[in-house]
Amino acid sequence: MIGTISMIFFDVLANAATSVLWGLLVAIGLTLSIVFIIRGLYVKADITALGWLGLVAYGLITLILAAVAVGAIKLNSAVNGVIDVVAAGGAIDIPSWIATYLGGIEIYSSAATDTVVAALEELSSSLTSTAWKMVIWMAVFSVLALVIGCRQAATQRRRVAPVRSRHYENNVDDF
Repeated sequence: MIGTISMIFFDVLANAATSVLWGLLVAIGLTLSIVFIIRGLYVKADITALGWLGLVAYGLITLILAAVAVGAIKLNSAVNGVIDVVAAGGAIDIPSWIATYLGGIEIYSSAATDTVVAALEELSSSLTSTAWKMVIWMAVFSVLALVIGCRQAATQRRRVAPVRSRHYENNVDDF
């Protein structure tokens, strides 16, 4: 019993770790693209301490949203595979470690019914909706981060530009 529970735990942990890894890659990519876009528009702007804090917050929010989106996409892929098997009239192939935990595969594998297919399709629709919601929220936060970053860089540029121009006009060699 303990071995079966540990196998289930490690299977869930592996799927969660994969989702978090992909979420981390997406978050790093989006955060770097925000920095490159702002740096491309405002070349002389520097990132302030508040800007770094904002980038870290944006990265963490994006990490959470991307991990949930990737997890929903992975689960939706698995559910669609089960829908295909059930709709074809076959029995669901239950892994042996789950069958051992349940007490026998003969009891739990049965022919497909319309109710099972409808429930699986509803689950698939819900997972697709969740993934799209997470992607939309990532887009909203990305646009918000771009607007705030560009606004901060523009105000920083206005404050720095007159000082730099006066400095270059009063440049005198003492030699």
